[in-house]
Amino acid sequence: MIPVIDVRNRFKLQPRAYDDRTCVVVVNINNTSIGLIVDTVNEVLNIPGTQVSPPPRYIWKKQGGISRGWARSATPSRSYLDVNKLLYDQEVGQVTKV
Repeated sequence: MIPVIDVRNRFKLQPRAYDDRTCVVVVNINNTSIGLIVDTVNEVLNIPGTQVSPPPRYIWKKQGGISRGWARSATPSRSYLDVNKLLYDQEVGQVTKV
């Protein structure tokens, strides 16, 4: 068993009923597997680090500092999140105790 959080809650978005497009994405934060409930997954990309640049400042600020980079090779260009910053420190502590 792994803990699961709804990413909508993290971003203070309105709740949405789960449907057949809702997915759980499993990530590793501080050596702990955590499931992230997301509305949908459109694609999974393998982007080399050499193809990633820092995010534009307006994107970084808009996303609360959790944007890790900007994938230049993707069409259209994509921002990707730093999963280590999705949870607050106290939440990570709670999850790792499970």
